[in-house]
Amino acid sequence: MHEVKIDRAWNILEKLKTRLINILWDDNPLGYNNEHMLIPWLQEEAEYAIKELKLPEKDENYFLIKIEQIVGEYMEE
Repeated sequence: MHEVKIDRAWNILEKLKTRLINILWDDNPLGYNNEHMLIPWLQEEAEYAIKELKLPEKDENYFLIKIEQIVGEYMEE
């Protein structure tokens, strides 16, 4: 069962990466209401999906850090 949850967590990361790539490829960052504004919501959605898996704390923290690493580079400060 643990391996299935780990596979699901990896799938969540892959889905997040795909969505980010689509935003970065298609978006006009200087446009009004650009899709870049969705990135924090995508990050939150991925974090909640990981937490719903109820992984052991060590594994959950690993995937939450990976999400931060993936998204962090594209966040506007």
